Amino acid sequence: VSGDAGMGKTTVVDRFLAQCAAGTAGRIGWGQCVEHRGEEEPYLPFLEALWQLGHGPAHDTILAVLRRYAPLWLVQCPGLVSEPELERLQRQVAGATPARMRRELAQALDVLTADAPLVLVLEDLQWSDRSTVDLLASLAQRREPAQLLVLGTYRPVDLVLHPPPLRGLVQELGGRGLVRDLPLELLLAEDVAAYLAGRLGGS
Repeated sequence: VSGDAGMGKTTVVDRFLAQCAAGTAGRIGWGQCVEHRGEEEPYLPFLEALWQLGHGPAHDTILAVLRRYAPLWLVQCPGLVSEPELERLQRQVAGATPARMRRELAQALDVLTADAPLVLVLEDLQWSDRSTVDLLASLAQRREPAQLLVLGTYRPVDLVLHPPPLRGLVQELGGRGLVRDLPLELLLAEDVAAYLAGRLGGS
C-alpha cells in the first residue's frame, strides 16, 4: 500500500485487518521500520512482528515453532524465553550466517501457516534495511504454498528522492508479478464533501 505521508495507508491497513480478525481464525503480526541516522538494526520489522505474535493468543504455538525451526530468531527476541533457555540457544546458534536466518524464518512461516492464515504487516518500508529487503525477496520468491500475506506500506516519494534497497525490490517483484501495489489516490471534491457530511451530520 503506497502513498504520501498522511494519505491514510495505516487506516486502510487497519480496516483490512479488522475485517480479517472478524472473519477468520488467522494470526496477525505487525512491525514497523524506523528512519535510521546511524547503524541499522537488521530485520527490525520482522522481529517486532514475531515479538507481537509471541505475546499474542497463539504464543505457545509461536514459541514451539521458533524453538524448533528458527532458534536464531528466538535469540533476537530474548524476552520471549527464560534466561537459561536464552543462554542455551545462544550457544546452539553461535556462528550462524544471515543466509541461515532467512532460511529459518521461511521454514518457520511454512509451519505456522499450515493450519491457520498469517498476515505480516510491515509499515514504512521506505526505511527498511538491506537485511529486511533480502528477506522479503526470499519470501516472495518461494514456490511452496503458504497461507501467508505480507502487507507493506511505503512512501513512493522516498524511493525516488533517497533510493533505498526497497526500490529495486518493488521493481523486480512487480515485473515478475510477485507483488501487487495498491497506490492511494487523493480524494475527489465529492468524496471530501461526503466525508465532511458524514462527520458533521449534514451538508
